Amino acid sequence: PDPDVAGPVTGCTFPTDPRERLPIVAGAAFIAVERRVSQPTVDLTLFQNRGFSAAVASAFLSFTAVSFNMLLMPFYFQYVLNEPPDRTGLFLIGAPLTMMVMAPIGGWLADRSGFLVITAIGLGIEVVSLGSLTLLGMDTNPLVVMGQLMLVGLALALFNSPNSSALFGSVPPSHLGLVGGFQALSRNLGQSIGQSIAGVIWSIGTVAALGDAVVGSTHQAPPEAMMAGFRLAFGVSTVIAGAALVVSVLARPRATSTSMTPGT
Repeated sequence: PDPDVAGPVTGCTFPTDPRERLPIVAGAAFIAVERRVSQPTVDLTLFQNRGFSAAVASAFLSFTAVSFNMLLMPFYFQYVLNEPPDRTGLFLIGAPLTMMVMAPIGGWLADRSGFLVITAIGLGIEVVSLGSLTLLGMDTNPLVVMGQLMLVGLALALFNSPNSSALFGSVPPSHLGLVGGFQALSRNLGQSIGQSIAGVIWSIGTVAALGDAVVGSTHQAPPEAMMAGFRLAFGVSTVIAGAALVVSVLARPRATSTSMTPGT
């Protein structure tokens, strides 16, 4: 097929314009320059710090995994469960409310039990809660789905606060501003990349389930085909969350499991 032509359902294109490769070239040039100057804008040597690298990588993977349900769950509620937009919003609000309540508790627990323990528990819950979304059906009670999403919110609450503390505690005070930028970057990049991947995977799963049938767009596919796409996407998000758990547990220095002070 013509690489510049997108399918009507997947919405995917295959860029061939050399200008679209410019960000990759510019990024590589930026890294090359930053590694050679005496006073770099971004101190790339921070990534030699295992505590810093593990915190940034696990946060990026965690936000990438969770962004799948951020993008797809509204479609599930409206196109599969036939819920109106107002009720969909009410079902989706459970996760952020759980985060709001539990995030301070997550930080409090980390101060007493150690960063490594609480971040591992949070990511473990994230793996289980995202994995449970692969079991959704066409007639699942919306309140049950809301409960599953609240588990995702609980996972983020338990993981984010101690991971942020570990991130800032892994560098000397002179680098705290730069680390704050990396914290925002890991979150925003994870969410943007994750939602892009989620949309593509959902479309691929839906198209595969359609077989020879043709529809104008993914949301016009039968609910049965949509469910195949949802299960595939949430399966991938579960694997990504599992990778975040592995990175957090195995790559993080043991010292961060009990205490963390700037510069350690």
